[in-house]
Amino acid sequence: MSVIAKSVENKTSRPGSVERLQWRPFAYMCLVVGICKLVFFLADPYPSFHFGDSGAYLATALVKWVPPDRSFSYGFLLRPLVLGSHSFGPVLAVQIVASALASVVLGLVLLRYFCAKPTISVIFAGLSAVEALQLMSERFVMTEALATFGFAIYLALALSFLTSRRVVILVGVQLAGVVLVSLRYSFLPLVLVLSFALPGLAFYKVWRANWKPFLVRLFAAVIACQLLLAGYRHLYGFLAHTKPAYLSRDGDFLVADMAPIIRPEDFPIAAERTRLFQKVKIPLGDLFNRRLHRWVDGGLCQAILDIAKQDEDLANVLARKTALRAMKRDPIGVVRLGLSTYGEFLTHKKVVWGLELNEGHFVGPTANDVKMIRDWFGVDATDRKYESMTKRWHGMSTPWCWLVVLLPWLYLAEMIWHKQRVRTLDWVLLLSALCLLGSAIVPVEIANPRYLMPLPWLSVLMLGVMVCRSSPISRN
Repeated sequence: MSVIAKSVENKTSRPGSVERLQWRPFAYMCLVVGICKLVFFLADPYPSFHFGDSGAYLATALVKWVPPDRSFSYGFLLRPLVLGSHSFGPVLAVQIVASALASVVLGLVLLRYFCAKPTISVIFAGLSAVEALQLMSERFVMTEALATFGFAIYLALALSFLTSRRVVILVGVQLAGVVLVSLRYSFLPLVLVLSFALPGLAFYKVWRANWKPFLVRLFAAVIACQLLLAGYRHLYGFLAHTKPAYLSRDGDFLVADMAPIIRPEDFPIAAERTRLFQKVKIPLGDLFNRRLHRWVDGGLCQAILDIAKQDEDLANVLARKTALRAMKRDPIGVVRLGLSTYGEFLTHKKVVWGLELNEGHFVGPTANDVKMIRDWFGVDATDRKYESMTKRWHGMSTPWCWLVVLLPWLYLAEMIWHKQRVRTLDWVLLLSALCLLGSAIVPVEIANPRYLMPLPWLSVLMLGVMVCRSSPISRN
């Protein structure tokens, strides 16, 4: 018997040793993460807002208004926290705790699924706890903190399925995925991809000899995913008093995101093509104009709304059809758009601008937002605090943002380098990272670091896995 085997046998044969191996790292993770979160909270206990998203979510919480262009479940999660308290304190507390739990889950995933040494798992849980973008999200009335926690649970369930192949866990993955979509629509590609990929990864070595269990799990995953997503669409339609949909204004966003490749022939009403493009005053080719095409008069969305005679539902349908026709006609153009946005994430000036935007610069509250927040919470939304420790730390994170968008490719290269030690679990991390990165660079109007969430959390996890794999001797 080897020295390593004898050591493991001796450790596990002593009474209580297994419990210590399981609970000591967990206790240390909770302690380290808790201290990190407490220090930053004491230094920066102030709520922050990103208008108009924050105003829309608060309107959902206070009057059950379902916004046509944002996910609704976050607002309903806020409702019990703010109705009785008239305070943002419970919101910050829940988001900080959720973020802390996500960091602990990261450490446990390293410990349980990637054989990390306890010290490594505790260190990377701590690094996740002080990760700048995640820390920033905890203080904003925005979906990112809860979405990151939800993603951590979703990924942990996905890894659990790969090690157990249990159908009930696979269905749980789909349920968690639909919850993610309800928090952030951008999770949809990831949820769809993994509903197919997880059964394939679990059985790819043995599916020909053992194809029945593979098919059972594939059908269970796909059917559960589609039924749950259909249920979500109908729920949204019921609450928003509209047709079943993920969002009522998804077409408006998509056509603005694809504005640089839109051509007259893409508009589905041939007789109105000339008039439509006469109304568009903002140049289509400039990448930075995409957000203007969504929100500003003279943009593509406003022009389509005029053609639809101010019928917003019809305008959204026309915008969606226009964008999809352009994407089918020019798939290379879609790739170029994604690569251009990806390049902006590697540009110092654009990332700094995006970080400042996410701190609350440039976009102020509307008069209705100011009144709602002052009347209900007694908070002056125009008093913007930009000098807190959290925001200074966030403002220094440009190099980290570069690493986050590069890390999926670095992880793939590291997997190739250590191919003998790569497991199916690694492919789940890589697929998740690529889906999250794709969602942040293709259907977007700007290169915004906020759109990367929860890729920063996953990046810390992947770095931890790479450190574990570089060690000559794993924990077990």
